[in-house]
Amino acid sequence: MRGQAPAGAGRSLDEYPFASTAQGGSGAYVGAVPVAEQSYQGGVLGGFYRSNKIAPGDEFGVSSGP
Repeated sequence: MRGQAPAGAGRSLDEYPFASTAQGGSGAYVGAVPVAEQSYQGGVLGGFYRSNKIAPGDEFGVSSGP
């Protein structure tokens, strides 16, 4: 991510809100996470978009919980 410090060995920069959302990008929280974790999360998010037929520009909610 432009302007961020390097993530370090075995880590990658990830952001929330997700870069794939309208709220992502400038102003998002950015942190270093394990590369495997980021890859897994990206796959889960992509699967969520596909299984729920979410297209670019569609609205959806995010909540936290078990």
